Amino acid sequence: MTNLLMRMFDQTELINDKQEGIMRRMIFCVLLVGFVTLLVAPAAYAQRSEGRIIGTALDPDGIPLPGVTVTLTSPGMMGERVAFTGAEGGFRFPAIPPATYQLTTALQGFRTVVRDEIEVPVGVTLTLTVTMEVAAVEETITVVGESPLIDIKSSDVGASFNADNLKNVPTATDMWAILAMTPGVRMEAYDVGGSHKSQQLSYESFGVSGQNRIMTEGMDSTEGGGGTGFYFDYYSKDDVRVVGATGDVEMTTGGAYVIQNIKTGSNEYHGTIQQSYENRSFIRENVDAATEARGFTGNPNRLFWESHGDVGGAVVQDRLWFYGSFNAFKIDKIISGVDPSLATDIGKIFVITGKLSWRPTDMDQLTGFGYWQLKEKPNRGLSNTCGPDCILAQNSWSRMWNGTWERTWSDNLFTDVTAGVMGFSWPMVAAVDPKTNPPRIDDNTGVRTGAGYGPFIFNRYKPQTRGSAYYFTDAVGGTHDFKLGYDFMIDSAQFGRTFASGGTRYVDDAGTPIELVINNFPQFADNRNLHTDLFAQDTWTLGSRVTINAGVRFQRQKLYYVDGNSNSPIRNVTHPDYGQIGWPVGTIEGQDVHSFDSLAPRLGVNIDVMGDGRIAVKASAGRYHFNVNDDFGGVNPGGARSQVYEFNDLDGNGLWDCDPLHVDITGGCATVELGTRLSGQPGTLLGTGTTLDPNINLGYTDEINLSVELQVVEDSALRIGFVRKSVRDSFGGVNSAREGNLTENFTVVDHGLDGVEGTADDGVLNLRTIPESAYGLTSSVLTNYPRSDQDYDNLEVAFQKRFRGTRAFVLAGFDYGTRRYMPSNGNSTSPLSASPLGWAYELDVNRDTPIVQDSTTWGFKAAGHFVLPQDIGLGVNMQINSGWNYARLFNAAFPGMGRLRVFTEAIENNRSDTVPLINLRFDKRFALPHGTFTLMGDFYNIMNSNAVLNFQVRSGSAYNTIIQALDPMTFMLGLRYEY
Repeated sequence: MTNLLMRMFDQTELINDKQEGIMRRMIFCVLLVGFVTLLVAPAAYAQRSEGRIIGTALDPDGIPLPGVTVTLTSPGMMGERVAFTGAEGGFRFPAIPPATYQLTTALQGFRTVVRDEIEVPVGVTLTLTVTMEVAAVEETITVVGESPLIDIKSSDVGASFNADNLKNVPTATDMWAILAMTPGVRMEAYDVGGSHKSQQLSYESFGVSGQNRIMTEGMDSTEGGGGTGFYFDYYSKDDVRVVGATGDVEMTTGGAYVIQNIKTGSNEYHGTIQQSYENRSFIRENVDAATEARGFTGNPNRLFWESHGDVGGAVVQDRLWFYGSFNAFKIDKIISGVDPSLATDIGKIFVITGKLSWRPTDMDQLTGFGYWQLKEKPNRGLSNTCGPDCILAQNSWSRMWNGTWERTWSDNLFTDVTAGVMGFSWPMVAAVDPKTNPPRIDDNTGVRTGAGYGPFIFNRYKPQTRGSAYYFTDAVGGTHDFKLGYDFMIDSAQFGRTFASGGTRYVDDAGTPIELVINNFPQFADNRNLHTDLFAQDTWTLGSRVTINAGVRFQRQKLYYVDGNSNSPIRNVTHPDYGQIGWPVGTIEGQDVHSFDSLAPRLGVNIDVMGDGRIAVKASAGRYHFNVNDDFGGVNPGGARSQVYEFNDLDGNGLWDCDPLHVDITGGCATVELGTRLSGQPGTLLGTGTTLDPNINLGYTDEINLSVELQVVEDSALRIGFVRKSVRDSFGGVNSAREGNLTENFTVVDHGLDGVEGTADDGVLNLRTIPESAYGLTSSVLTNYPRSDQDYDNLEVAFQKRFRGTRAFVLAGFDYGTRRYMPSNGNSTSPLSASPLGWAYELDVNRDTPIVQDSTTWGFKAAGHFVLPQDIGLGVNMQINSGWNYARLFNAAFPGMGRLRVFTEAIENNRSDTVPLINLRFDKRFALPHGTFTLMGDFYNIMNSNAVLNFQVRSGSAYNTIIQALDPMTFMLGLRYEY
């Protein structure tokens, strides 16, 4: 395993010569410690991709039965597993693939009991009690469908989905569709019939956005600090579990924890062919007079299709299985405000997935997994504020592979080790020539013109290994399930801006340039985060009703960068007040930046109130530290840098007198068109305009969960709970020359909704700015943000129901949340976003409106599938969510600081539209000699709602202009053949 990881580094040449020896020794030591831990320590149940069953065998008087033979079988598991009950009648199967099982208990003198259709979701522990009757002769009793829905051992808050759940409801068939069905998760965008399928979507987990962890086949596939990373083939997923709060020690951060398993082979050959299709004639219009008056021209799909095929089976029965799939789709979408004859939003993705499972012995299983993806998005960024000229074209490919060894040493001990790598290569290309069309943005309307700003090349590479083990004992004070493990990962973010769109950007006001942004493009930086984590947990069961989950996670994040370069042609430029303002050129030597060591405790208490698993009271709390990923890249001199100046267009040509796209400045250039510096500074090859606060704290989220789970009727569960998430010590760049130095009060005229001064809707804003002595001073420090505390309180009700022997299920939830946070004074102009405002650090410049504000959200969701007569299926997937609080923004001119946007009132005074999104599916199954054919008709947004999702909140002529509304009612035709 060590040699394998070394080869991964050698082949990609990611470790420079000075650090290679150190890195090799670190990897070897971590792996050595990990393997020794796995072999000799009381250790850990790996929650990442397995489930488990624990139980007790009793006689009719409730007395434990030792020596019972317990046999577990499933079409989804190689071979059979056999356990024997101990002195207390207990048995356990510590790590089994999520599947439907048959469990048989046999003991001489008692009737054999067969429990069929036991459903084990991913990451869930099922607790069973088997009562065996005395028998004079050999008899067998079969019990069907009795598998509990309440996990009385776990303290997390989450939901599980299997392949039948996923394929039988109308969704966007991607990861974000699963998140949208999960109680406690709120999407920041809404997909209608595949409308958003070619772009990652943002979401919140009980209020917290970002800081998610995505685990695929036991491997961390998270992109950066919370992105999903890939467009995984929806139909290749076997089981998915989404944990929204208080995850155990396997969870690292305070967002959502997503665990997904890919399908496997089996002893019988099986496969699926799926095709979905829609075109413009399948889609209604939803532009009415009210939305048309706000500039809305519609945003329906013109075309969507998706093709999927897979096959799995056995090379050797119960020993060697294989599975492979391919998936391809295309989306062609109209963007409101953009003439579709000029450009539309096009996305094309092709995916190949493969998996090989080998069971060389009854105790060992080896699994290999591979994934490859190609994405093309030629008009990325297209919107009513970014036309066909300012887009950036994407053509990227992603890959992931890993190998896992699992070993069941005994009924009491199980271990697993995983090693692999994920990564992607992502270039972005401009559409027009910056010499004739330089990048520009209007500060009032947000409209961008000219060449796409900041094209880049972005490569991410994450070699990693992790191991864990589980050990059970009942030797001391009840039963103990010990968990112990490690994570080791190098997260390398190789990012470089190119000069394909030049190195400047003009900020205009009604066509007149007022500011100039100067960048150090082209540049290249490789920022890395070396993760070394250890975790331990004890699930301690006291008697038959109380379970305590106590654990701790140690995390070390070592932040550093390797050699990079800066080669900007904007050099040898002098300013009359600041002297040399051009960018240095050369190689930046790699350095260590900072290290964080943190301990994250987790504690949960579960009470099985009646002792029969039907009512559970749960309380849990934990701390979850930030994944810094490459967020400290700001202190890397090789990173992207910018300076902003007041721009005085003295010759009236709208161009800077020292722009290398238009002027030869190789011999130097003395600029006369730049005024006060508003932000940034040049930096050097040995230092940078951004310094690191040596006392910076690692951000974290504290989580609390209080809940009651009830089995209200057979095969159903109800959860009523309260979740609080408190985010502390967020960090980023702070201009210390301004923060804490806003001492000068002044007033400006608010031009009102129309943005025109001197009309009836004008008002006055009371603001504050820096003293004149601080004009032109900038001092960027990477530190903890002032006023960064965020508190999210959530009340949640969730319901789950399954129907034995059918494809039917129901999952529903309602949540109400309050939040106190610092809302961003930015305005998202994305046609794929449903939240005009997000969270961000801002200067406290407004004397009228508090910088920290309150807001609320609520939402209801339900998904299910029902089987009607004639084997006709009805699928339902619905969301009814409140809109977001917002307030109008005004661009105010601040003496010495340039233009800044400020709120004109508190955001709690306004709310965007409530969103009612209801989708239905009707399907009919036909039995064929060698399989099943299903015809599907999906109806999305059956109410044809045109709820406004995103719109301009900046004062001016574009105020209230619709950027995106809910896509119109859409019909999609689907065909599926399963064999």
